[in-house]
Amino acid sequence: MKANEISQSMRDGGRKPIVQSYRDLEVYEAAFRFQQEVFRVSKKFPREENFSLTDQVRRSSRSIGANLAEAWAKRRYPAHFLSKLTDSDGELQENAHWIESAIACEYISTDQHSSFCNQMSSIGAMLGRMMATYLSFCHPTR
Repeated sequence: MKANEISQSMRDGGRKPIVQSYRDLEVYEAAFRFQQEVFRVSKKFPREENFSLTDQVRRSSRSIGANLAEAWAKRRYPAHFLSKLTDSDGELQENAHWIESAIACEYISTDQHSSFCNQMSSIGAMLGRMMATYLSFCHPTR
């Protein structure tokens, strides 16, 4: 939750704020920040990587949030919702592979690698909690 949501939540007796959109999900916000950082860093990859590593790392980083958005739209159907959350986690794991490739090729620094790994770990933990409690996000109609 964001700071203003925490204070509002405290005023509301500790209840969490209602999520109106996938954009309100902390995991989506983290995934979006991550994709933007990946894009920024990958601009410095060698030109010969444009249609391979650069494209792959950008695509998989963007797919994390895209699958979260699609999952949100499908939460009326619990199995579909969980499936899209799983797809998002799969994209995160694919991204981890590309980040490992980038450091192995010396395209990113150890500090950038560490930052990416920390972000991916945080996103993965949030996705894991969502998948473990996916039914709490689902409702029959809206």
